[in-house]
Amino acid sequence: MENVTLPLASPIIKLLDTIGNGSGITNAIGNYSTTPVLFTAVVPPNTLWFLNFIKIQVSDTGTFGGHDYGNITNGLINGYSIKIYKNNIPTVLTAGLITYNDQFIHYSFEYQLTQFSNSYWTSSAVLRFDPPFVLCGNLGDRVEITLHDNFTGLTDHTFAIHGSQIKV
Repeated sequence: MENVTLPLASPIIKLLDTIGNGSGITNAIGNYSTTPVLFTAVVPPNTLWFLNFIKIQVSDTGTFGGHDYGNITNGLINGYSIKIYKNNIPTVLTAGLITYNDQFIHYSFEYQLTQFSNSYWTSSAVLRFDPPFVLCGNLGDRVEITLHDNFTGLTDHTFAIHGSQIKV
C-alpha cells in the first residue's frame, strides 16, 4: 500500500454575517421587518467544512418568556429557519419557523438560559450534527439564515458554526 499524506484539519468557529466571509455585520439586532437580511457563512474555494453544530445566542434585559423571543414580547411575527445549501440544494434544519424561545426545545436544540444579573439574560441554543455536515467550497456550499423581523429590542444576537476544515 502506498503512503498517503492527508491534509490536517483545523478547527473553525465562524459567526454568520451579512456578507458570508466574516467581513459583514455579525450582530443581528437590526429592524429587518421591511427588508429581510441574510446572515450566512460561505465555504471558501478549495476548502471542506465539517460542521458539528450551529449555535444561536440571544442576550437581552428582563426575563425570557416561553412565547417571547429573547425579551421580544409575543415572539417574532415572521420567524426564521436555518438552511444548509449543498450544491445549491437547500436543507431546512428546523421542523418549522423559529418564532419563540421554547421552540428551540421543540426543535431538538440543546438549550441553556443563563441569568447574569437581575436584568440581563442570555440564551444559547445548539443544534448538533452527528455525523457532521460536510460542505464544499468549490460547490458554493453555505449556511443561511434570513431574518425578517424587528430585533432592535435585543442587546446581542449571533449565529455561529463550529466544526473543522480542510484545505484541498
